[in-house]
Amino acid sequence: FVLVDDLIVTGGTAVSGFELVEACGANVVEFAAVIGIPFLDGVSKIREFSNGKYKDVSVFTLVHDSTITEATCGDPKNEGLLNDATPRITPCAASPNVAPLSLTKSSSE
Repeated sequence: FVLVDDLIVTGGTAVSGFELVEACGANVVEFAAVIGIPFLDGVSKIREFSNGKYKDVSVFTLVHDSTITEATCGDPKNEGLLNDATPRITPCAASPNVAPLSLTKSSSE
């Protein structure tokens, strides 16, 4: 079984997934994630869990951890359009494909 997750942080969700797969009678042979947060060391925690129970499971990420640096994290620069300290936020009202949100109760409730 190949288990896929969006993110490896502490490894806890991965281990829970491994255990769920095992409870269904299968084994995880490979674990993939889109990205890992390297300083939280989730891959090591997966490998060390329960005396190395999952140490032989292949683990990989689509985005290599070495590309995650202080310079590459956070909101991109606004290329002079706004002050660099201003985050890029697009209000829903400014998006032509998003209907305004109504917080009133409908008559069917």
